[in-house]
Amino acid sequence: MSKRRDRKDSETSTSSDESVRSEIKEKKTKKSYESPGSPARGCVDRRSQSLAGHYSSRRLVHNGRANKVAMLRPALSLEAPLPSIKPLPRVYIDLSIQGIQQTARLVIELRPDKAPKLCENFTLLCTGAQGFGYRGSEVFRCLPGWWLQGGDFQHNDGEGGRAALDDNEFITAETTELEPRPGAVEMLCMSTNDQGNLMVGSQFFIHVKKYSYTHVFAYVIDGLDLVDKMTQLGDSAHVYRPSKTITIADCGLLAA
Repeated sequence: MSKRRDRKDSETSTSSDESVRSEIKEKKTKKSYESPGSPARGCVDRRSQSLAGHYSSRRLVHNGRANKVAMLRPALSLEAPLPSIKPLPRVYIDLSIQGIQQTARLVIELRPDKAPKLCENFTLLCTGAQGFGYRGSEVFRCLPGWWLQGGDFQHNDGEGGRAALDDNEFITAETTELEPRPGAVEMLCMSTNDQGNLMVGSQFFIHVKKYSYTHVFAYVIDGLDLVDKMTQLGDSAHVYRPSKTITIADCGLLAA
């Protein structure tokens, strides 16, 4: 009995040892195919699979948005045409001084965006489209270092002149916010209407010094230095009439 029990215990021990050895061998084999903290070769664990799917889907969404933005964004080209800007109209006045053969040209840039009526009236007087205007009239007053005055094509002394815009002798003066800087051109106010508005005809000033009036409608952009020299001809003994006759030999609208 004792020998039979010992044999049984020995078989049980041997079987247990073989089971342990088999388990150890299996673990060693498994470790040879795995890296620490990673799934077995040829497998993807659920966590890795979930993250991969997350970033893959985000990449697709991002690319989709980028494509939509690219489709909506207008194509830029260095050869695309720039928006056209309409140039401001310009007129010229050629002044002839007694004893000097060469005429002096003034180029005046109008501002119809600020004073449309005054600009149209001045243009008509320069072109003579109504059958009368500045051509042949005189600059009849010059204040040295300040301004010259002209536009009285009827009497050349400051007592005449009329508007050319419509059938009325005078038109309402437009008040503007244009700066009264040197080179500013404004119309002379001749009277007031029943509503108290200032009225203008054809007489104008060209200023060579800044002043405080507010009926500016144009600027001399070429020839202002010549205007300054002409103002020096004003004779204080004769109500600043120029000592040499200054005539508007020609005038008109310049091509845009």
